[in-house]
Amino acid sequence: MVELILSIPIPIFQKEDCWAWTASNSSLFSIKSAYWQSIVEYPPSNIDAVRGQIWKTKIHERFKMLLWRIATNLLPSKEIISRFNESVDLCCPLYSSAVETTLHLFMVCPFSKSLWYHSQWGLRMEVFNFESPSEFVNFLLSPNFASNLLPSQREEFLLFGAILYDVVWK
Repeated sequence: MVELILSIPIPIFQKEDCWAWTASNSSLFSIKSAYWQSIVEYPPSNIDAVRGQIWKTKIHERFKMLLWRIATNLLPSKEIISRFNESVDLCCPLYSSAVETTLHLFMVCPFSKSLWYHSQWGLRMEVFNFESPSEFVNFLLSPNFASNLLPSQREEFLLFGAILYDVVWK
């Protein structure tokens, strides 16, 4: 190792040693250059795109936060809380024969299903097979059943879903 270090050529014109950020043209570090470097190394996934779409919507910030927490599966459902506290009762408070998961609360629970069915869209949630909460939020943002809806109707659908989630969660 010593031989390798000693074999490094020393330049004739010595310059003062300094730090340089190679990800920018100016050699100076910035948050912006670090962000773009991270995007190149770790491109965003489809789930990240869904989360980004949430913040661009025209609904109240509180609903945006709720949708983001659902999409990231960070809403403290009983299933998630049980990971930290084993003594938690996992049963859904609205339909006691099922485990309270995020998907159960907003899609599978008979209470939520009836709210969706009795809405102006008359959706039967058992028809949709969502694998994750993120897919479910993506459905609100881009409903595949409503290709002929006007943008204002899509916004109304998103707002209805966000309010429904808020009511069920409370």
